[in-house]
Amino acid sequence: MQLYYTTVLVAINILQVSFVFSAQCPVGWQLSVVDTTKCYLLVTDKATWSEAEQHCRQTASHLTSVTSAFETSNLNSLVQNSLLIGPLDQVWIGASGINQDERFVWTDGTPMSYTNWRIGEPYLLFSCVSSAAGSMGKWSTENCQTKNAFICEHYMIPTDRPTTASTCNT
Repeated sequence: MQLYYTTVLVAINILQVSFVFSAQCPVGWQLSVVDTTKCYLLVTDKATWSEAEQHCRQTASHLTSVTSAFETSNLNSLVQNSLLIGPLDQVWIGASGINQDERFVWTDGTPMSYTNWRIGEPYLLFSCVSSAAGSMGKWSTENCQTKNAFICEHYMIPTDRPTTASTCNT
């Protein structure tokens, strides 16, 4: 009886957690496999860095910040799976400018504790940062007026829907 009672309590706790933390990406966005509170939108229409950030803000998001090698791999897969972006195409990410410490900053305010620069980068003549699938997601600086595809990042708000899959056939 004790084992049954403990099993039921564990099952209830798991369901409560799945209700609290379950969330869905907006339509057309892809859930991050690294951080399940993030969704990504790959926009293949080319824009300048500022236009790209403005587009993202109109969808309650920012150009993506990249916080780990795992996230780099996740984003690189997203770009490589697009038929509209070639391996040599650059994709805007959310790093730009150089602050007084000669560091780049993310548009969402997160600190830049991880970097993935190509050899010889950052080239400090340019202040907007892009990534390329053909170089394993390595970053380079570019003229901010260059038009590239871009990736928006949106943090999800938990919903009250369970994350369990439905097996009901209608």
